[in-house]
Amino acid sequence: MRNLKQHVTQENLTVSMSNKRCCSSSGGVGYFYMIPVDLLMNNILSRLSVKSMGKCRCVSKLWSSIIRRPNYQLFPQTIKYSPNDIPKLLFAINLKKKLYYFSSPHPAENDKSSLVATLLHTHTVAFFRFCGSISGLVCGQSWGKKYTVAVISNPVTGESVTTPKVNLKTHDIESKVKFYFGYDPIEKQYKVLRVTWLIYETFSTRHYVLTLEAGNPKWRKIQCCNAYHPLIDDGICINGVVYYTAKINAKTRMIVCFDVRSEKFSFMDVHPDLATKIRKGWVLTDYKGKLGAIIIDDDDRIEMWVLEEAKKHKWSKQTYQLNPSRHFSVGVRVTGGGKILFCREFLREDRLDIFYYDPERDSIERVEIAGFEIPGSEVLDTTMCAVHTFPHYIEDVKLI
Repeated sequence: MRNLKQHVTQENLTVSMSNKRCCSSSGGVGYFYMIPVDLLMNNILSRLSVKSMGKCRCVSKLWSSIIRRPNYQLFPQTIKYSPNDIPKLLFAINLKKKLYYFSSPHPAENDKSSLVATLLHTHTVAFFRFCGSISGLVCGQSWGKKYTVAVISNPVTGESVTTPKVNLKTHDIESKVKFYFGYDPIEKQYKVLRVTWLIYETFSTRHYVLTLEAGNPKWRKIQCCNAYHPLIDDGICINGVVYYTAKINAKTRMIVCFDVRSEKFSFMDVHPDLATKIRKGWVLTDYKGKLGAIIIDDDDRIEMWVLEEAKKHKWSKQTYQLNPSRHFSVGVRVTGGGKILFCREFLREDRLDIFYYDPERDSIERVEIAGFEIPGSEVLDTTMCAVHTFPHYIEDVKLI
């Protein structure tokens, strides 16, 4: 488009959607750039709910191509912050080989009323292990009789992608497989890291990466300098790096760092005091943009470890006492504001209790979330409804 000088002499202009001159009611002349269609559409779409945007993809190929762009929200610099970008609670419920996604807003400050969850979508493949939620997508691991796969799904649109099957038995030798979900914010690419090791082989691992892209994505083998066995945590991706715990021998525990963009590995020492408590179970978390590890002991004391300097492997530690004392059989997460979230692992009828612990105020708040109604289920067997909670879920209609 050629550059045109903008000259406006009067108000009340009659605007033409072209880069030609236009005339005002008083006879003055003005010049305007043609406004790109995708810029106008993005302005309109940003005012819609995520579900409405998902429906708009069916209008035409042009609309679909604009909405599917990974950076379509960045076009207009004057768009206001969209409610769709506010982190929500996402609940994934496994029941009878199906997966149900529900979402709910976080409670407002000092709001004691109950919240109501909304059913987003249902998937026919149940996850037996979740590998993380990043920027609107959820990754989980599912098993067959002799194989395992990773399934990446969008809870809002209902779309999903299943990775190629990985055999768990080769030449009568059994192996174990774990998947980790990562995102490169620079190249805007999602990747799945696969770690495979043989059950009867001492500290030997093989690594593969799959990039989510159009076509038929395939596993690519990559190299790692150290041999190790992954531990039981799900791992977490922070600022383009996937972190997960591992043991490199019978006594030594490390944190594996996988750079999603470069696909390179590095290893981080664990503080000696933290390493001695690994058997109690760590929960790796994103604590205000830093890697954190949470431990809850039998006396309801919370230890929050935060990696302050990654290059120096420097950790800080804070200890909190839950007051009043509560015995949780829960999943533990951290909200974007630094509150520690406890969520029970099973539904109570069609309701779920979650607890927010504020370390700065030393206060705990109970919030009841209702509305967990499974279609076609008259009575829920709550002991069978396992719940996994994601506290940083941001709705997105990206196509995967």
